Amino acid sequence: FQKTEGNTFFTIQLLTVLFEENILFRNSEGIWEWNEKLLQERNISDNVVDFLEQKIGNLKPQTQSLLKIAACLGDAFDLKTLSLLAEEKTNAVAGELSDAVNLGYLISTDENLDAFFRTVSDIEENELAAFNNARFRFSHDRIRQAALMQVGETELAQLNLNAARIKMSNLREQEKEDEIFYIANHFIAGEKLIQEQNELMQLANCSYRAGVKARNSSAYDAAINYFDAAKRHLSFN
Repeated sequence: FQKTEGNTFFTIQLLTVLFEENILFRNSEGIWEWNEKLLQERNISDNVVDFLEQKIGNLKPQTQSLLKIAACLGDAFDLKTLSLLAEEKTNAVAGELSDAVNLGYLISTDENLDAFFRTVSDIEENELAAFNNARFRFSHDRIRQAALMQVGETELAQLNLNAARIKMSNLREQEKEDEIFYIANHFIAGEKLIQEQNELMQLANCSYRAGVKARNSSAYDAAINYFDAAKRHLSFN
């Protein structure tokens, strides 16, 4: 309790680590015990995000990298966009994500796919076809926050800009409209790296459309922010 302050999510994550490291274990009678000496020696952060960042740092480099990229895409993301952003084959990315699913960091929005990922790690391309473009979400906002902490400011801006470019190049018009908030947010997050005028106009256009959509939903504060982003790159002369 001193470590987690009653935070249920943090408590579960902490107990999982202690069990994995054999600090917490069942004795021959099936009763839970712990190694007091190892527990005292184990340096565990009091901050849940710092603690999760340490856990993510113990994953395979490929899985760490994908979680970082996925975190830049938002709380939820699709497999196709992640694969394009990571510049990896879809089945290879899916195989790496299966580790994150099994560890409880990610959840598939398709229950059948979630079950599939928990049983298969070496995934063939044709096996994914049955699930169309799979979508995932972080199981907790703290996990995404911890993954983002491993991304530098410039890298984060570049990943966001690349994500906006990928969505603009690969989505149909109606799909772009459906995801206009995500696209605008990605453009705005990568704004400082944009040098081409036509791309700045894309940012302005997407931000304006997002502003209109937000205003129509009575999300006025968000609408003002989108309109401000559009205004920065529009000429009224």
